Amino acid sequence: MIPEISIRFSDILIVATAGFLISCLVRIYQQKLIKFFKLALILPGPRAYPLIGNALEFACEPKDVLNRITKIVIPYINSSPMRIWMGPIFVVVITKPRDIEIILNSQQAINKGFHYKFLKPFIGDGLISGSGPMWKKHRKMVSHIMTQKVLDGFLEVFDRHSQNLIEKLKFESDGKIIDIMGPIEECTVDLVCESVMGCSEINSFIDSDQNFIHYSAEMYRVVHDRMMKIWLYPDWIYKLTENYKIHARGQKVLENFVNKCIAEMKKKKKLGKSENVKSILERLLDNIENSGIQISDEELKDEMITLYLAAQDTLAVISSFAILMLGIHEEIQEEARKEVEKILGNDRITSENISELKVVEKIIKETLRLFPIAPIMGRTSTGEIKLDSCTIPENCQVILVPFMTHRNSKYWEEPEKFNPERFTSEAIAKREPFSFIPFSAGPMGCIGQRYAMMSLKAIISNMVRNFKISSELEMKDIKLKTDISVRSVNGYKVFLKSN
Repeated sequence: MIPEISIRFSDILIVATAGFLISCLVRIYQQKLIKFFKLALILPGPRAYPLIGNALEFACEPKDVLNRITKIVIPYINSSPMRIWMGPIFVVVITKPRDIEIILNSQQAINKGFHYKFLKPFIGDGLISGSGPMWKKHRKMVSHIMTQKVLDGFLEVFDRHSQNLIEKLKFESDGKIIDIMGPIEECTVDLVCESVMGCSEINSFIDSDQNFIHYSAEMYRVVHDRMMKIWLYPDWIYKLTENYKIHARGQKVLENFVNKCIAEMKKKKKLGKSENVKSILERLLDNIENSGIQISDEELKDEMITLYLAAQDTLAVISSFAILMLGIHEEIQEEARKEVEKILGNDRITSENISELKVVEKIIKETLRLFPIAPIMGRTSTGEIKLDSCTIPENCQVILVPFMTHRNSKYWEEPEKFNPERFTSEAIAKREPFSFIPFSAGPMGCIGQRYAMMSLKAIISNMVRNFKISSELEMKDIKLKTDISVRSVNGYKVFLKSN
């Protein structure tokens, strides 16, 4: 009898302990929910339904998601923050510059939003998707490389590849309409592969049956589609979709390419070979070797995929939009051309003359205002964050919407108009600082923004001094969509005529 009593007692003890732990977890979860419900009661927002919240608002085609976001946010844009429910997930949405400033500078908001976990199958814990100690280690490594001296060394690469673009486009400058994104994409792939990956002959690193450019772009689309649809969050459901097949194929293509680049660079270093202009990858390997930093092959691969994708996509999209804007606004284009001819003439772009291209810089900034490369950003609060109007509790999802902030008439006169004069020093001084955040800001601001600005200046300057650009489109004709970036639904169609 004694053994039976012993067994029964142990079973009861296990059940009682489990019950106690479960009740504690439920209580903790309820306490968190209570904080969210209390905040939800005081924040404005659209009507939410039980269990699904506002999730059905995003049951639409990917090209319509940006319009849905705009439709939801606009009624509350000047009463920010607002709230939505993504199913059971409570989200605070912020568009007011002062609130954005608090969030981006808060140590309690340096963790990425939970949506970023869907990027990890592609880019692991890189600078875009990562948070915490590993992210800090990687950011420190890369930021030590992105010095002005290193970036000045890349100018020859930026100028050469943009000149190559010009030569290719001369065959298409016969007055026919072209979608400038195609040639720009090819240019930026070559430019980024050489400056970031140290790979000047890209075709030798890509398998012949793999459409590298296609899958680089598709990655953003399939990930964003999953982010916006809560029914795709469970892996077992997502794996049943067509997007998952694209996801798996794209991941393989990108990983194969990056692994080949890393292997080739390590081989060159072992043989004592080095390029005239050291790439970011080569400098990163130098730093790892000289400092004794411990970084696994997997971490290195993830970081290089992140750096490649972030740089290439930014340059391709913003260059294409900027050229389209110049085609629509020919008087602004003419102003840029006069500046470029005066400062550059027929000379190459150098570290001395690139900083003098003020009109071109304003054009790039106005393009980034209208078509921000990160239209939506997410954070998870690790502690309470006090805004002017409320306090965001711990473990809350916070969404910033720069796309809406950049188009708010409270901060921008005629916000839908393309007007580079918004970025004179006088106009900037009058505006709220965080009303314009094209590269985020604060401790997690983009470390590649100077790289982006310099390469964009090279591409756009060489375009305007070689071509007169025109377009049949008007601003009202441009329809936008978003994945990770803002894109044009109807392309980037222009006419080119050689000067």
